[in-house]
Amino acid sequence: MNYIKDNGMMEKLPFWKFGGKSSSAEKYLFENENGSGQILLYNVLPGLKLAVTELNGSTMNFYHPAVSGVMQVNYCLNGRMGWVMQGGRSIYLGQGDVSFHMMDCCTVSGITLPLGHYSGIALFVDLNMAAQPFAETLNLSDVDLPEWAEKFCRGGEVTVWPGAAEIADMFALLLRVKSEYRQAYFKLKAQEMLLFLVMYGVPHLKTAESCEERYMEIIKKIHAKITGSWQEHYTIEQLAREHSINASVLKKVFKMVYGKPMAQYMKEYRMRKAAALLVAGSSSVAEIAAAAGYGSQSKFAAAFKQVMQLAPLEYRMRYGKK
Repeated sequence: MNYIKDNGMMEKLPFWKFGGKSSSAEKYLFENENGSGQILLYNVLPGLKLAVTELNGSTMNFYHPAVSGVMQVNYCLNGRMGWVMQGGRSIYLGQGDVSFHMMDCCTVSGITLPLGHYSGIALFVDLNMAAQPFAETLNLSDVDLPEWAEKFCRGGEVTVWPGAAEIADMFALLLRVKSEYRQAYFKLKAQEMLLFLVMYGVPHLKTAESCEERYMEIIKKIHAKITGSWQEHYTIEQLAREHSINASVLKKVFKMVYGKPMAQYMKEYRMRKAAALLVAGSSSVAEIAAAAGYGSQSKFAAAFKQVMQLAPLEYRMRYGKK
């Protein structure tokens, strides 16, 4: 196990050193003043590695040497991650999203965790070194991985494939795999993911969006305000005037950072808060509806059932303290 306590931990991880072999996962724990995390790194084939990443906190700054010819493919299992790379290019990955970039465009980058956590799979592919071993292992012919630099990254761009359901199916059993079998499991899954991309490509590839840093800071302040006083029902126009931001920009950037329109995000946030109140205490549904900012108990009950799939009293009976 390797323990790293600084902001520049990426420089110390061998993601781009493909010569070594290991029969077990390399485990890295790290932390800085704003967060902590764990990375399990698996050697799959010469030129092909897979990492399982868990991050918790708010922000992290990373750097590593410029690496040419190596593509990084990220798949978000849970949570949400924002990643700002050179030139202000930004990607935000939510559950089920995939991103592609070459590792010479993220040598200095900053990561934010809008929901406070992120878990994901990262595939590191040396496009020249991995092609022959991959083809030989699966008895394939005509595997041209070097063309991926243009196929997926479009001249050096950072790209995103939103909601990749096909990839989700590959890792559906992840949490049920016992630790002694994970090395073999991830070797199979890394090759399966690579084979899928070789065969089918990506149907809905989008270029990563860019956003001015000042807008990011405004959106974070707005998020802190509306979640800190979650009983209040603010309008987009109110918040835009208060924070001197265009309403359409507010809506666009909020959805980019937090993954959902503000109204939907806050509705779900309120219902999760209300669910905690139902489970924890003896307040009536009418009292909890009022605490969530609903003047009508029936409207609250309808919203609660839409989000939590159970009526408030049913939820309390099923999950409340006995």
